[in-house]
Amino acid sequence: MAIFFEGLLILGAMSVVWYVSRGRYTESLVLMMWAHAGLLAARNVPLFAVVAAPLVATAVAGVAHATARSGSGVLVAFGLGPLQ
Repeated sequence: MAIFFEGLLILGAMSVVWYVSRGRYTESLVLMMWAHAGLLAARNVPLFAVVAAPLVATAVAGVAHATARSGSGVLVAFGLGPLQ
């Protein structure tokens, strides 16, 4: 179960970056709060998974849509622009 939690933590951290770059701070705070709670106690890991899964899925879909639309890669989707 730990490998799934770690994977969701990594995707959650990447989602926080995406949400902050879009100015959506509520989702970022919710993800960070539940990730912190999941790291504090094992009983919070399933709650983190339930809360984080839809938020991470939304971010992944947004990155995929922006990448497909721009054709310039993931950096543009995160708002970082193309590498020079």
